[in-house]
Amino acid sequence: MSLVGVVAADPFGLEFVGRSEARAMLGLLRAEKDEFVLGTSVEFVADANRHHQRWIIRDRGDSEEAPTLAWDPARRELTSFANSAAEFATTLNLLHTLAWSQQTRATDTPLADSVLAVDRIYTEVANTYPGFALRGLDWDQITQRHARLPECTARNFCSAFSGGSPSSATPTPRLAAQPAGFILLIAPG
Repeated sequence: MSLVGVVAADPFGLEFVGRSEARAMLGLLRAEKDEFVLGTSVEFVADANRHHQRWIIRDRGDSEEAPTLAWDPARRELTSFANSAAEFATTLNLLHTLAWSQQTRATDTPLADSVLAVDRIYTEVANTYPGFALRGLDWDQITQRHARLPECTARNFCSAFSGGSPSSATPTPRLAAQPAGFILLIAPG
C-alpha cells in the first residue's frame, strides 16, 4: 500500500515551508519515519527541490478550511496543509487514507451524521496499514462479534456494563448505527 505514482527507489525530501508550527513534530517524525506508508524512505531536508519526490508541510492559509493532505502524482509532490502540530498530526492520519484509496486529496472534515461517521471509521480501520492480515486478524469477523447488539440503546448499554443506569451528572452516551455489526459509543461533549 502506497501512493499511486511513488517511485520506490527515490526517497521523499520532507521540507517545512513558511512559519508552520508543525515543525514541533520534527522529533516525532524522525523517530517514526518507518511508519509512513509512502512506499519509500523519507529524508528531512531544508530544500526538497533537489528531490524527485517531495513532501511539503505548509500553513493552510485561506484556501484550506481544515487540515488537508494532497498528492500530485504527476509532480510526485505530497503537501500537508496544517497550521499547528496537531493539524499536521491529522494530515499524518490522512496519509493512510490516501495510501489505501485512489484519492489524491483528503481533508479532515466533520461528517453530517453518526451513520456516515461510523461508516468512515469502519472503512478506515478495515484499511489500516500494515493491516489486519499481517496479524492473522479479520476485521469483518471482529465486528460481527458485536452484531448481536443491533437494538442496544445507550441506557441499556450503560446498565448492562456498569451495573446500573448512568448518573444524571454524566452525559448519556449514544450508540451510532453499525455497519456489519460495528458499534461506536459516542459521548456528547
